[in-house]
Amino acid sequence: MPRDYVHASDKNKRKKKKSKRRAIPKITIPIVLIVIILFLLTIVFIGKRAAIHATKEKNAEIVSEAKPVDLKKDKAMLVQTTQNDGAPQPINYEFYKMLPRMEVEIPKDQTTLPEEKQKQGYYLLQLASVKDNGAADAFQDKMIKAGYNPTVIKIARGDEEWFRVQLGPFKDEQSAQDVQESLQMKNIDSLMLFVKTNDK
Repeated sequence: MPRDYVHASDKNKRKKKKSKRRAIPKITIPIVLIVIILFLLTIVFIGKRAAIHATKEKNAEIVSEAKPVDLKKDKAMLVQTTQNDGAPQPINYEFYKMLPRMEVEIPKDQTTLPEEKQKQGYYLLQLASVKDNGAADAFQDKMIKAGYNPTVIKIARGDEEWFRVQLGPFKDEQSAQDVQESLQMKNIDSLMLFVKTNDK
């Protein structure tokens, strides 16, 4: 078959024109998707902000309509735990507001007892109370290494013997508290005891 050279050049030109069409770059589709997602997220965010704002306005309206309860006049309201429609009634605790206003200053002369009525005795710090004498001695050694001078006292409770590791005596409560605080700094718990020496 003979070739048609006259019309062949026209066919080649048509092919070249078709191939010159621009193809959409591959990155365009992801960019369009990202823009759409950002647009949707913006709409959701604006919707949530509007809902939060509406809730705040509603709460402010409810609070402004609330009346404080006068406990002296409305004692029946405290007994009622449900509203007329059966929904639980919120409890209004007024003592948080009342307590700071109810502070009473006690004169200094009324805070201490007269000398004849004050307790006569001394303070001890009990560090441990165990049934095993060996454990009490081991704890006493540990306390001596820590710089204290404890004593182990044997106590009979019924048929059982207990061994108490104690520090003291201290002449006043403040001295005992100071030592107790130093023990707490070393993670050692103690119990302050007052031992009466004379009842008047």
